[in-house]
This record gives sequence, C-alpha cells and structure tokens, in this order.
Amino acid sequence: QGLQQGERAMILSLAKRRFGRVTKRLERALARLDSPEKLLEAGEYLLDAESLPQFTKFVEDLAR
Repeated sequence: QGLQQGERAMILSLAKRRFGRVTKRLERALARLDSPEKLLEAGEYLLDAESLPQFTKFVEDLAR
C-alpha cells in the first residue's frame, strides 16, 4: 500500500514537471488505480503522452 502511494506521488511529480501542472481530476484517477501493474502502465504512458488532458483520459480509462 505504501509503495503504491509512493508510485502515485512520483507519477504526479513527473506529470507536473512534464506538463507544468496537474489537476484534481488526474489525482482522483490515479487514486483509483488499484494495482501496481496499472500504476506501472500509467507511468510508462506518461513518457509518451503529448498533453495533460490526453494523459488524464488514459489514467481515467485505466481506472475503470
């Protein structure tokens, strides 16, 4: 559980560095990711995402 919390914080930090900001919507979507595999997938996708809205949508879809 603690490790997943650290992963979420790292993804948010990297997203903020990459896009200049993060949104509550992204924070909520990341909080709903319930497995280390999904967090890893989100982190990997962040490297290719072209915009914050695109990344947020990906994470929201992953959280479903």
